Amino acid sequence: CFVFGDVNDGSFTLNIIPLFNSSNLCELLFKTKDGIEKEISTYGDQWSTFETENFSNNAQPLYALLNNNEVLLNHPVGYTPDKNEYLNWLKCGLETFKKK
Repeated sequence: CFVFGDVNDGSFTLNIIPLFNSSNLCELLFKTKDGIEKEISTYGDQWSTFETENFSNNAQPLYALLNNNEVLLNHPVGYTPDKNEYLNWLKCGLETFKKK
């Protein structure tokens, strides 16, 4: 499930990846960065593994801003209930993106 939205001038696409999705996938074997083989059988397993492999974290929610080359634009943050704090975090990532 992906949700797309705009922030101010439409510079962001918001992708929400639900880790709780227990829909089955065709089972596959994934090799972690450490060389450990892990069985992936649900979408939740897939995205949980992605988050752990790429951000060394498995929090719900975890917000991360990436550029088109999957490079972090600023530090990932967890739940941020203050909308102004969250908006400032988005703007910080956008400024970093525009500088590169």
